[in-house]
Amino acid sequence: MISTARGHALVAMLLPLFAAPACRLVGAAALPCETDQHCPLGTECRGGSCVALRPPTDEGAGEGEGEGEGEGEGEGEGEGEGEGEGEGEGEGEGEGEGEGEGEGEGEGEGEGEPASCLDVVLANPAAPSGSYPLVVGGQSVDVECDMETAGGGWGLVVRFRDGDACPGEWVPALQGCRRPDAAGASSASATFAVPYSWREVRGSVRALGLGASDGFRDVAVSETIDGIYLDGLTLTAGAPRRHVFSFAHGCSNLFAIAGTASCPCDAGALPLPFIGASYRCEEPEGPVDGAGARAFDVYDVLFDGADIVDASCQAAAESAPGEFLVDLGVVSADALEGRLQQTEDSANEDTAVIALELWVR
Repeated sequence: MISTARGHALVAMLLPLFAAPACRLVGAAALPCETDQHCPLGTECRGGSCVALRPPTDEGAGEGEGEGEGEGEGEGEGEGEGEGEGEGEGEGEGEGEGEGEGEGEGEGEGEGEPASCLDVVLANPAAPSGSYPLVVGGQSVDVECDMETAGGGWGLVVRFRDGDACPGEWVPALQGCRRPDAAGASSASATFAVPYSWREVRGSVRALGLGASDGFRDVAVSETIDGIYLDGLTLTAGAPRRHVFSFAHGCSNLFAIAGTASCPCDAGALPLPFIGASYRCEEPEGPVDGAGARAFDVYDVLFDGADIVDASCQAAAESAPGEFLVDLGVVSADALEGRLQQTEDSANEDTAVIALELWVR
């Protein structure tokens, strides 16, 4: 039992503390005590000092672990999700952008670039005629494209005009180009590279005729595609040669030898079977000069469909104006070859090309 004097002293010590707010007990200095009765509410006497009450061992540990685990798991999951998002974004950006840029650009440049004028017009039917950069055989080339004629998609092979340098074995004439002088049958070749693989050919030829050319009459000189089988110009492709189109210079009615030497529409000899209907034939009006000497008729241009004298030829397909168009039926990268050929000497007969234009598709 505590003495009265000691009890009064203890009360005097405790009164100021009870008057203080309860929240100050948590962080206040420990109070001396002998039993729990000497300590404020919410505290207990332990080791001679008043300290905060401890929760029951079972319930306290459960709540503590629960809060700890909850906070720990919450923070851990939050951090884990954060890291997961970071990895996801990193992989997404890295792989996505890398694959997108790499594959996208690669495929765009490799497969998306047009390789022909036909590719251009198929991708954009409103594409105008003009020069386009194409990727052919892995190389970039500029090709002139005709997007209007016969559905468009045509690539230019050659555009020759009077005054241009003569191609291949052709030599200059008074106008245009002809075969070199020859004492008999001869042929002169010119090769025209194509811009890319093709199947169809179209184009036009304009020429001048000299003397008594014989159309298809003298096929006996050669009946093979590699030989001389007409008077005029023949177009072939590749090796072995495949016939594309022919332009025959028939004999003018000025000469008594006309007949079978005239164009087929004028009772002249027919072309060889490998030529078929792929030809034009025309006869000049006056392939002689004022003195009667044989000369190039500069007034009647051949293969333009104009100035057709014979009525039987005026509506004939072989006299048609405009361009020719041939579908060879197979895709090829072969160059085109133009051979100027005559079955007799150049003083007696000749053909001079003054314009030539070829396109492929």
